[in-house]
Amino acid sequence: SISVREGGVAARVTIRRSGDLSKPAEVSWWTQGGTAVADADYADLGARVERFAPGEASRTVYVPLTNDSVREPVKSFTVVLGRGQGEIVARARVDIADDD
Repeated sequence: SISVREGGVAARVTIRRSGDLSKPAEVSWWTQGGTAVADADYADLGARVERFAPGEASRTVYVPLTNDSVREPVKSFTVVLGRGQGEIVARARVDIADDD
């Protein structure tokens, strides 16, 4: 899991590539709500695709956070990585800590 502060502008999730790095590759990613709600606590960006160049081992994706002045408990959402026709290959939970 990744912990971020609500006022931190965006959650940064690093995608690390494994296997043969000599060829280009791509991975899809999207968010899933949990106790955090899309478009209220973080931006719902829809499905995205990251394209790795040959030799590129990692990329960082950014999910914007919504900062408000309401005291709240820690909330979480999930960043999901997938390939092809919806095959899920990894998940990362993002915990948003209120900093009000």
